[in-house]
Amino acid sequence: MHGLWTPAAVFGLHGSWLRRRGHRALRFAYPSVRCTLSKMRWTWRASLAQPRRSTSI
Repeated sequence: MHGLWTPAAVFGLHGSWLRRRGHRALRFAYPSVRCTLSKMRWTWRASLAQPRRSTSI
């Protein structure tokens, strides 16, 4: 499970901890966003205003 604004190094430690306890841990990365929280709020609002695509599972 990912966390907002959590550095990848922390996930490395979590993965090691989980593997030692018998769990399978996968790490993945996604592009970072560097801006102020205020600007991010407006970006987020703009993305919510766009039509959503349906997803079926």
